[in-house]
Amino acid sequence: MRGIRGMQAIVREREALAAQIAPLNTALAELAEREFELIKMGVRLKCRECGKTSSLGRWDFVQNHWYAQPYSCTGGDYWNANKTETCHIACPNCRQMNYIYNHPMRDNLVELHKRFNFRFTALFAQVWDRHGDKELRLRQLK
Repeated sequence: MRGIRGMQAIVREREALAAQIAPLNTALAELAEREFELIKMGVRLKCRECGKTSSLGRWDFVQNHWYAQPYSCTGGDYWNANKTETCHIACPNCRQMNYIYNHPMRDNLVELHKRFNFRFTALFAQVWDRHGDKELRLRQLK
């Protein structure tokens, strides 16, 4: 009998703590979303071609891919995504590609990618995929 009451007390205590934590989790999520939007609109990049500066949220991100040649019976024959620093960003003003590796904000962009991981591409206006020398294809974001 004592064991069941003890378990019930623990369950009630856990539920009470969960009720206290829920508003804090909601507040943290709202702060993270506001921070994300501030970065998107507040981080400004200067184009290496035209020299104009625009917020990160107006730039396009171009994800480059490289091809793994087939080998043996089951290996290769697929595309790999390049690292962030070896991709491109497209200026919203002149549409010229800026190679991230040579851009003065390279380290900041790489750090943003590490920080936001799967949401990184949402920082940009559009995301394009380029497979080898083929034309760019607009990625369908969900």
